[in-house]
Amino acid sequence: TVEGLYEQVQDLLENYSGNMSSQELAEYKELSNVLQEMYENITKVKEVVELVETNYPNIPADEDLSSNDIDLIDEMVSEIQDVLENNENNLTEEQKTDLESKLDILESKKSILQDTSDKLDNIDQVVGQLPEMDAVTSDNKDAMEELISGIEDALAMEPCLLSEEDKEALNALKQELQDAIEKLEEVEGGLSDIQDSVANVPSVDEVKTSDKAALEQLVADINQMLVENGNHLSEEEQNELLQLKEELQEKLNSIEALEQEMDKIVNSATEIPEEDELEISDEGVVQNAITLIDKFISNYGTRLSEEELKQLADEKSTLEEKLEHIEDLIEEEEEEAALEAEIEAEMETINNAFTTVSNLEKPGEDDVQSMQQLIEKIDQ
Repeated sequence: TVEGLYEQVQDLLENYSGNMSSQELAEYKELSNVLQEMYENITKVKEVVELVETNYPNIPADEDLSSNDIDLIDEMVSEIQDVLENNENNLTEEQKTDLESKLDILESKKSILQDTSDKLDNIDQVVGQLPEMDAVTSDNKDAMEELISGIEDALAMEPCLLSEEDKEALNALKQELQDAIEKLEEVEGGLSDIQDSVANVPSVDEVKTSDKAALEQLVADINQMLVENGNHLSEEEQNELLQLKEELQEKLNSIEALEQEMDKIVNSATEIPEEDELEISDEGVVQNAITLIDKFISNYGTRLSEEELKQLADEKSTLEEKLEHIEDLIEEEEEEAALEAEIEAEMETINNAFTTVSNLEKPGEDDVQSMQQLIEKIDQ
């Protein structure tokens, strides 16, 4: 055998090299190297054949394969391929055929296991590209749904292909992803509600004072969304919410300006004295207050609540009563002035008549009659 020849040559070189010529020594060393290589190749073949004979019967059927089998199958495939490529001449035809047949079967099993491994690696890769679950946004939703589908595919493979540890990890990851998607859908629903509500708010020139509470609630909802769910909002969604908040604040500012203007008008009206304290000089102030109310209602009446319109109407009614009272004062003053003028004229007539009578030396009948009329006027 090659092993026997190699041992004999080694014995000669170790014990009788001193009796050899240099040429003989060189030839024996060369022979030793050749025999050593042959011996190592044969030994390699024996080891591979023994490896296959020992372990191949223990390789499970395809439906019973598990991730625990991958290392042994990898080793056997690698070793058989090496022997068939580098030591084919040291194999009998029967050994070669047997190894080739087993290699085909092992490569098929390796492919099955590799497919499982690839799916798990792909899952790990996608998970590695995702943010933490408490920071995922709608931008990640499609990838998360695809990942769940990949996990379900992996779990749907032959049960034995996955270890119990793999199954537990995949199921836990699937549940975590589903919970995160449920949270995203909750956030998306809240965001959609806010968008719809803001879309129904009238323009800044049409928004009503009665809308104020609803607008303030919408601003509060946006603030709450940004604080509690900011991590789950994409940059685009956050910017949209900030823009909506700015629009709402502009409309609230418009309402507050309207309320301030109304308060100013009402306060001006209520500062006008009561009827019993009014003077004729207050007429312009009262008339101006009425004009301001009319103008305010004309310009902004459609934006005021029924309660506010009633308040303005009541104020105007009160002012009109005060204006009517002032007009009565003016009329009384005019009547008094006319009476005084009439009295003054009468007094002048009396004085003139009295002067005339006083200058008469001997009054006639007509003069007497005039004097009687004068006395009657004085009595009046």
